[in-house]
Amino acid sequence: VYPGTVAVQNVNASAQAPHEMTNADDVDIAAPGTDVTAPHNYSDWVKGLSSGTSMATPITSAILALAKQAFPEATNNQILQAMVHTTNATVAETPVRDAWLGYGIISLTALLSVDPTTYPDVNPLFSEDDWYSQDVPTAEPTVQPTPPVEQPSAGLDSVWLTVAALVLAALVFTGPI
Repeated sequence: VYPGTVAVQNVNASAQAPHEMTNADDVDIAAPGTDVTAPHNYSDWVKGLSSGTSMATPITSAILALAKQAFPEATNNQILQAMVHTTNATVAETPVRDAWLGYGIISLTALLSVDPTTYPDVNPLFSEDDWYSQDVPTAEPTVQPTPPVEQPSAGLDSVWLTVAALVLAALVFTGPI
């Protein structure tokens, strides 16, 4: 798909991808995305059931945000490494890419059960064979970058991420509030 992205496939309650699924070669991970309670009619925000990758992707994002909050010292690459090693509610020494679901179905409990900093700081979704990693010329910078200024953080970003993830999880797993 595109460098730096996580391509998500939706699965139903039986852990099956729909027949009109995304090209399997492009799928990195799968997540629940069938019959999810969501705004169904955007003109009046009536709730209804929606399905598709547009439902599975925010669930994946919320799970990755919770992992990043639980392990703030882990790099994004290490979080992705942990994600591909903990699919299908198991921890695998060597992740295996499935023909239909990428590395498998993302699992919050399995992801939070491992320390991502034990994995290499290498993006597991990149490959030497990918079009975007082959013979890309790099130019020397013409301007010396200015080092970032340390800004004190109130920690609100992580609080809002947690609140958003918990609200999303509550809606997904319990239905309408």
